[in-house]
Amino acid sequence: MSAERCSCPCTAPSASMARRLWAQFLFVGGVLQASPVGASSLAFRSPTKATYTYNALCIQNNCINPVFPATTEFGRSVFATYENRTWTCASSHNSWRSSGFCGRVVSAYHFALPDGGSETTEEMLLEEQSRQAMKAYVAHVTGMGRDFWQLTEPWEHDECIQAVWRMACYAHFPRCNAISAGQYLRPCASTCQSYVRACQVQCCDEGLQCVFSHRREMPDGTVQSEDGFAPHTGPSLACTGAATPG
Repeated sequence: MSAERCSCPCTAPSASMARRLWAQFLFVGGVLQASPVGASSLAFRSPTKATYTYNALCIQNNCINPVFPATTEFGRSVFATYENRTWTCASSHNSWRSSGFCGRVVSAYHFALPDGGSETTEEMLLEEQSRQAMKAYVAHVTGMGRDFWQLTEPWEHDECIQAVWRMACYAHFPRCNAISAGQYLRPCASTCQSYVRACQVQCCDEGLQCVFSHRREMPDGTVQSEDGFAPHTGPSLACTGAATPG
């Protein structure tokens, strides 16, 4: 068993349950699309500047936009969006049993859920976060040129697909913050590094830095700060994720 798989007894959804989850996701949430990065690839170089490179000799592999799973949605940082919300630790360590698509990932740690208001139950939040993770997963494997209908049970596939799955789940099911209650914990840089290695990602620029910070102007004229993965190795109380496989 690899270092990033769940360490406690857990049961994967059955094939019929997996099909039901995907059907529900497609009906309710729709599918996001990720796209290959062309000759001009975004590289994160400094806290204030994004740069582009043109390297005709470089051979890219799995270099898509966004480069990392579950980091942006509709051009906005998922991490930054989540940091503007308040998070509450799941009511029970067994709450993972209702997390569907991410059950096998989040069973390994006590996770948190976003505040949904007084009318929202924990069950509803679990379903929504699972749906968001599925959207991120579908977008990324589709961008990689893979048929997600053949990959609806990622825990049964290669390490690359499992790495995409884990990153999507870590982003949408952050670790319960034992240091600063209510705050979102980004995925660990070690999780990002595991993905890069497992999928043999290669880009023709510096865009593969897992830890980065830069400012980007949005179409509406606002400026958004974007930070990458937490500069820690999991498992850690300061980030979400497990240890990097050896």
